[in-house]
Amino acid sequence: QWLKKRPGLIVLCLILTFITLGMVKPDFYLIGWDNFSSYLSPSHNLFNTLFATWREHRGLGVPSDAEVTDIFRQLFNIIVSSVFGTKLTDQIYLATMLWGGVISMYALGGYISANLHQNEKKQDLFGAIAAFFYLFNLCTLGVFYFPMIMYNTRFFMLPSSCLILLKMLYFPRLSASQYIFYIAILLLGMGAFMVPTIFVVTFMMLGL
Repeated sequence: QWLKKRPGLIVLCLILTFITLGMVKPDFYLIGWDNFSSYLSPSHNLFNTLFATWREHRGLGVPSDAEVTDIFRQLFNIIVSSVFGTKLTDQIYLATMLWGGVISMYALGGYISANLHQNEKKQDLFGAIAAFFYLFNLCTLGVFYFPMIMYNTRFFMLPSSCLILLKMLYFPRLSASQYIFYIAILLLGMGAFMVPTIFVVTFMMLGL
């Protein structure tokens, strides 16, 4: 009954399913962005993330900046790799960010529309259009065709953090389970801040 009122969401899920079937390849590893293929040695990389100030494992070494924010993705990888194996770990992460970003944008669009009118059909349509254009644009194509973890995470983090902020502003009385869920979502998106400029721009956006 809930899905029947949201045909736009059903169409988005079907599109995402076809994309996921095309992008997830069980016989491939995704590697190549610096040392961020952390699933190849989860415990070793987790130690480096937590305790390395000078990262000698990065070529000739590099001072640590914001790489510690990648810890939540690494914890995600440890859980996923124990179930699906190492080959699928990063592919599942990318698919999760893709699905999470699109569904979050759908929810954000519907939430904004709900403040304009109470018609559920219009909310579904508004959310579906917002998510459709968020998915099908050149920026998204570039982000997932040449994947770099922080930008894949940003795809998910941007709409989800905006949605959570709006809900906290307009619904100050939230249950404990809602707070826990929102905090988990925000922590999963922290990996985007490995690039400090993303943090600065996000901080400015949330401040406004």
